[in-house]
Amino acid sequence: VPSATDGEPLCVGLERSQSGSSFVLDANSLRTGNLPPQRFSKGKAIGAQEAYASNSKSVSGMLTIPVTALQDLKAELYSFDVETQQDVCRFRLRIAE
Repeated sequence: VPSATDGEPLCVGLERSQSGSSFVLDANSLRTGNLPPQRFSKGKAIGAQEAYASNSKSVSGMLTIPVTALQDLKAELYSFDVETQQDVCRFRLRIAE
């Protein structure tokens, strides 16, 4: 089982590149057969394959994602999380008053 640098297993469809400087993502691994109600046609659900075939925005193949891009995103998410936790603390104080 491939793992990230912290030892946690990687998600399905995500692999480390040979060089270790990027991840390789199988774009199709994020698809699901769970379709929204608007995908029903004449009382019968459209199959996942037909739905994906009709979607012109569908992605095929492997996508390479540089680790540096993920590190930048992680930093942004961390700062957002810090702000969110500060908001939660403020709301708890207001409720306690």
